[in-house]
Amino acid sequence: MQLPSLRILAVPCVVLALTSVALLPHLQLPGVGWLPQLQALVPLMPPLLAVAIAVVALRRRWRWAAVTVAVLALAGYPLLAPSSAAIPDSAESFSVFSFNAGRAQADPDELAAVIRAEHPEVLVLVETSEPLHRELERRGALADYKYRTAPVPTGGQRDTVIFSALPLTELAPMSDTGWYELPAATVEFAGGPVMIAGVHVRSPLGESTTWARGLAALSRWADAAPAPVVLAGDFNAHRGHPAFRQLADTMSSADGLIAAPTWSPLPQLPSLLTIDHQLSKGLKAGHARTFEVAGSDHRALLARFTPQF
Repeated sequence: MQLPSLRILAVPCVVLALTSVALLPHLQLPGVGWLPQLQALVPLMPPLLAVAIAVVALRRRWRWAAVTVAVLALAGYPLLAPSSAAIPDSAESFSVFSFNAGRAQADPDELAAVIRAEHPEVLVLVETSEPLHRELERRGALADYKYRTAPVPTGGQRDTVIFSALPLTELAPMSDTGWYELPAATVEFAGGPVMIAGVHVRSPLGESTTWARGLAALSRWADAAPAPVVLAGDFNAHRGHPAFRQLADTMSSADGLIAAPTWSPLPQLPSLLTIDHQLSKGLKAGHARTFEVAGSDHRALLARFTPQF
């Protein structure tokens, strides 16, 4: 019996692979823990597909080129967010700076310099520590932030803090995430009170059920809020995850049409994935800027918000 040639076997394998890539960012199967982990790689697919299109086009394989273009559209479209424009400084607008400090290993000199230069009304620091805050105080970076949420206990159930230059009232933390409690506060801005939550959702690479529970907790909190809302911090998710899109599509996003990458899986590589975000409800979010701070594998985000008119 003659065995089929490798070329004949390769065609269905390639078709199956392309179909899987096209469907991956659209699938949401409760209880399938490996799916969000695999979807973490979705933002890496479009550049690889673009290279594949160039290769098959150069070889004049037009049908394969057309198929790959279709796959690129299906896999890449979910990564695009509604475009956001810059918001000018005004009496009603305010800015939020959020940053995962990399287990409090971020360089205090660089972090203090960014905070002093940008001077946002609100700081959300994730994976932070009180010793890091004292270093920032020594450098004058927290002089104008008279209000804050509770201190971060070493080895405790919270690793995130909200600082504010405007009056802040701490709210009950979000405790139904299955992981860390998330601090929340109401800040009194000129345009009215805004409820702000400091976000740190567990990575799906660690435990995807807890990750999904954290995103669901954010959605419930934002839906129940009696005032405009800002969610800022490390979501450990991007638009390649349907669960994150369900949350982000109900809010205004500071990501912009093509979000800037904020995290690198390896210290030797530049930022590749956008897992840090700022989302708002009842407010318009401007396109965020990112900043690199030595010592952390995350980039910081700075976004401006204004009441919706």
